[in-house]
This record gives sequence, structure tokens and C-alpha cells, in this order.
Amino acid sequence: MVRRGAGAFVAAAVLVAIGPSCNALTSVDDVEFTGSSTAGTGAASGSVGSGGPGGAGLTGGSGSGGCAGVISDGVCCDIACDGLCLACTEAKTGLPDGTCAQVKAGTDPDGDCSAGEVCAAGVCHSCSDGVQNGDELGLDCGGATCGACAEDCTNGTDDNNDGLADCADPICAGYTCAPAPPAGWTGPALLYTGAGPVPACATGFPTSTFGGTGALDAPPATCGCSCSSPPTGASCGIPSVTLYDNDTCTGSNDIKTPASAGTCLQVATTDIWNSAVGAPVPVIGGACTPSNVVVTKPPTSFSDQALVCAGATPGLCADPSTVCVPKPGAPFGLTACVSHTADIPCEGSAYTQKHVLYAGVTDTRDCSACACGAATGISCTGVTHLFHGGSCLNLVADSNHDGSCEKSAASEIKSIKFEPTGGPTGGNCPQTGGQAVGGVTGSGATTVCCMP
Repeated sequence: MVRRGAGAFVAAAVLVAIGPSCNALTSVDDVEFTGSSTAGTGAASGSVGSGGPGGAGLTGGSGSGGCAGVISDGVCCDIACDGLCLACTEAKTGLPDGTCAQVKAGTDPDGDCSAGEVCAAGVCHSCSDGVQNGDELGLDCGGATCGACAEDCTNGTDDNNDGLADCADPICAGYTCAPAPPAGWTGPALLYTGAGPVPACATGFPTSTFGGTGALDAPPATCGCSCSSPPTGASCGIPSVTLYDNDTCTGSNDIKTPASAGTCLQVATTDIWNSAVGAPVPVIGGACTPSNVVVTKPPTSFSDQALVCAGATPGLCADPSTVCVPKPGAPFGLTACVSHTADIPCEGSAYTQKHVLYAGVTDTRDCSACACGAATGISCTGVTHLFHGGSCLNLVADSNHDGSCEKSAASEIKSIKFEPTGGPTGGNCPQTGGQAVGGVTGSGATTVCCMP
């Protein structure tokens, strides 16, 4: 009941009879009086004064017997009971008449509240005003007038007022108590490993770390390298001839080499040579030009992809060394994990199963410079004429420098002369560079240790 003004009262209807021998209320409805009165014999004193808009007010009065407190709600109340959502009758408060108290939660018997509101805990409120007020246990929930609050399993509070908080509440069956992470580690967390595709993090785990794990497939670089062909810069030299003292190219011999092509060389003064074998025409010099190396690096991949989901807000558990977090479940591993940057050993006795995932790779694959070896296969040809006369007269045979034995048809050999017939032609150079070097290693390591 609300007093509408100092020294005033509100009345819907008032009938008062005052006489010399009694002071009694014939009818009072929602009337508040101040002062004192006594019932019984004797004269009554006091007066009826002017009230506010609600009607006349009654003050004063004396006599034997009556209310020693304040008349409120039509009863004698222990105190002035004119506050918001207060009343002094059992019907309104649930307490004996005469006791000023808050009206029953969820009611508004005296119209103290605005439309859509009721009294609770001595104030007006509604269950849809977006404010935690009245006897609400949460925002627009709980208490005697609003629906039960949902249990937040990670805030350390008994939200639904059942005496159980977080993991202790059966409502939190989707949560579990996991060991708190070692100092410096992040978690508890969830770990997914597989060929992919990588799933989204489960509800309650807002942060994610991606990476590759398992075997690293990193084929070596392929190197494109070649040498120019045929070689350039080669020339043909002057071949030697081995002379023998018989016609079978065996026995005593002497090796002779003309000074230059077309020059006659006398090979016998006192010696007698009857056969000859010409050595191959020598090749002088020759080289190939290496190409620029072309490096091709095949793609790299890990055998599995990994996802670590962390950042869960931890709730309370009965064991203070554990925290309440959402239960791991498929497609993630079925046990909780913790993570730490870099490749380091697991710590403690709870999280012992180690995994390492890598954010990327360090790729040092390359090729050595392209190079070419000595030229081979260059061909020079020529013929050495064998003469009986000492001044390269009287030709008796020719050596083609193919390793065959040439013998004088009639008499001994006394002079020789070399004539080139072709070359240099052909040839190539072996590739000696362009070899694969380097390799690939994982980078940006994260260690994840899980419960067994």
C-alpha cells in the first residue's frame, strides 16, 4: 500500500461513527489512520480533518483500549506500512494481520506497479524487461515469478538454483572435468587429425590452430640442365705412326710423328721398316656450354591435417585441480588435450600423448649449377702415306689410322707424310652439375599433448 501524501490517507469508502462512549470503525476499506484511539467508555477526542483528493482524513482520538500502532489495510499494523509493494494483511503478505511485509511475489494487490509488472522482493518488475531485478536469479529468469534460469556450465554459479554449479549439475552432462593445463600451456583443448576436410571447431572452443602432421612428403627438386652439342673449339692434331722391322707389325719398332700435316718426315737411314700401324688422329680441345639450370620443386604435403580448438571458458569442478569444459567428441579425439608453441616434450602426468603439427614448411630444395665435363666422341680422320724413297717419293702403302697393320708391298719404308681427311665432327659433353640439393622441414611447430 502506498501513502499518497504526508498527513493524508486514501479511502475508497469511509463510514465513521463517533459518540461520547465509543470510537469505532463501522466500515474501512484501504484506509490509513495516524494518531491513537481507545475503545470503551469515555469521551473520544480528535477531529476529522480535510484530506486530499481521496477524501477526509481522521487524526487523533483517545479512549480506553484500541490500536497501539498504525491502522493500515483496515487492520492495526505494527508500523506505518505505506511503501511500494508492502501490505499489512495475511491475505496480501502471507503473514499474520498486523505485520507489515512485502506482498506475495507475483502479485500487485494495491496496484502499485505499472501494467505488465508485478511485485517481487519489494519492487515492481517483469520477466521481460531485460533487467535482473526483483527476486530474479538471472536476467529475467529465476525467482518466484520468472521461469527457471538455464545453467551456465562454465561460470562457477548455480544459475538454476538447484544447489549444483557447473559440472556438478546434471544439466551439464555434456561437460566433463579435465585436468587443468600445466603452466604455460593452453587448454583444455580439442584435437582433430585426419586426411580432411578439417571440421569447424566445436561449440565452446572459439580459437583454432591449423597445421599439418604425420609424415612429410617432400620429393627432391628436379633439375633441368643440358650441355651444348657438338662441342666447340676443337681441332685435329697430327697422329703418330708405329713402324715395325717386319711385315706383320710385330717385333722391333719405332714411333714417328710428322711435324705437321703435309710435311715429309724421313724415318729410316740405317733402319729397315716393313710395316706400320697408324694411331687415331688426336682431337685437341673442345668444350660444351652448360645451360641455365631450371629448378622444379614438386608439391609438399603432410599425411594428415590437424586442428586444435581451444579458448573454452573453464567452469568449476569438485576437484580444484580440474576444470569443467565441454566433452570432446567425434570428429575430434575423445580425450582432452593441451598445446604449446614449438616442439617441446609433454609436461606432467595427465597429458602424455604427444603430437606435433606444423603451420608450414621450410623449403631449401634447389639445384647445383649446371656444368659440363670434358668433351668426348669428337672425330678426326686422316691418312699417313708410307714411301720407299727418303723424300716421300715412291708411295708403297697408306695408313688410315684405324689400327690396322699396313705393310710395304715391295720394299722398306723410308719416309712418311700425314694428310687430314675430315674433322673435327660430332662429340658431346657429360652433364656434371644440376644435382638436387637441400630438403624440406616443418616450420611453425605446435606441440599438442593429449590424455591417453
